[in-house]
Amino acid sequence: MAPVTLLALQVAITFAAYNVAAWLLVVPRLDALPRARSLVWTTLPISMRHLSATMLAPSITSPSFDASFREIVGYADLALSVFALVVVVVLARTRRLGIALAWICHVVGLVELLYAVFAASRLQAAALFGAHWYIVALGAPLSLTLHLLSLRTLASRRP
Repeated sequence: MAPVTLLALQVAITFAAYNVAAWLLVVPRLDALPRARSLVWTTLPISMRHLSATMLAPSITSPSFDASFREIVGYADLALSVFALVVVVVLARTRRLGIALAWICHVVGLVELLYAVFAASRLQAAALFGAHWYIVALGAPLSLTLHLLSLRTLASRRP
């Protein structure tokens, strides 16, 4: 099987599994919480996006992996991870400001994630991911699920 086909299949199955779990197990519990508290639960895991910065280590991906893509995505995910932690702390202290920052975190995070997916596809990067493969196959679908859950919560009118 071609690497791009296998990776796409793995990402799709993982995304489906995360969403089944989210809708059956997580969403009912999040909906029972105040909006800011719910956002803490969906924003804190975004701080783990720093794991995709492993692509900044040259030995992780193929030597022919596009260096500019590696740097843009790696550093963007590092920055988003730190920002997500800031958002969680602010949500716990100042609801109104925390919600505004959560909007920024999740919109920017979603845009950056979509950029990474489309740029990786354009660069045919699947065959070059090396050890980074697992982060893409498991982390990208989780991030997408969390951003969508968070945006759903942000768009709700509950307190």
